[in-house]
Amino acid sequence: VYRKQLRRKELKKNSEDRKRVRQAAETKKETSRDAEALFAELDRLRALEREAPLDRASQLRKQTVQDKIEQINGLRRQHGLAPLAPPSAASKTKRADDDDSKWYHPTFNPHGPKKP
Repeated sequence: VYRKQLRRKELKKNSEDRKRVRQAAETKKETSRDAEALFAELDRLRALEREAPLDRASQLRKQTVQDKIEQINGLRRQHGLAPLAPPSAASKTKRADDDDSKWYHPTFNPHGPKKP
């Protein structure tokens, strides 16, 4: 009887662990997809704000997007994942001569030859 109880307890613990792992994986997958769109929209709103003051609806939308990003980062921290950061401008830009260089390779040498 004692061993049956231990076995039940172990199965329950394993079930909870699997559930936690599934939730973390789901959170990671969902938040990374949503974050790309949110960061793109936030960049667009910030660009509009630089041109002219935003109207009330755009300000509200910008605040909503920022709150949603904070919520996603909070969930990620809660599950032990690193918070999402906006994509850097350096990673978006690529040198024009990269593809022309004989040392350039998209996987093995994405930055081209080393500078002397």
